[in-house]
Amino acid sequence: MRMFSWILGNRSSRLNPIEARIIEALASALNGKEGDRLRSQVALINKVQRLAQDREVNFYHIEKGKPMFPDNVLFPNQSEEFELAKLKITDVATGHQTNAIVSAVRGHLFCIEFSHTPRDLRGAKDPKIEIEYLANPI
Repeated sequence: MRMFSWILGNRSSRLNPIEARIIEALASALNGKEGDRLRSQVALINKVQRLAQDREVNFYHIEKGKPMFPDNVLFPNQSEEFELAKLKITDVATGHQTNAIVSAVRGHLFCIEFSHTPRDLRGAKDPKIEIEYLANPI
């Protein structure tokens, strides 16, 4: 069973603390309605796939065996794919840092791509999250 887990990637239905902090920072930085949409999308995530030592994290809402998000939680910008944000995450205590790109696909949060594995940041008590770029999802 472990071999299948390795082949399929690290999957769970929960965001880890770093992922949750990144998304909440984005939701807080977006205007009220769009921040609420992002939080609604996150509440619906029931599958998280982590690949390449957690450097790529994909988010899904699976219903009847198919990935989908309800129309009422989608961003108005429903492009095939667009960069929602670029961030820098730093563990102030250790100096570990990584850059991240958060992308949306067809109007919903889809992935976080890290420049370095974020595993070194998991124990960070209060990571510093700097938003370097934030797109308007309208």
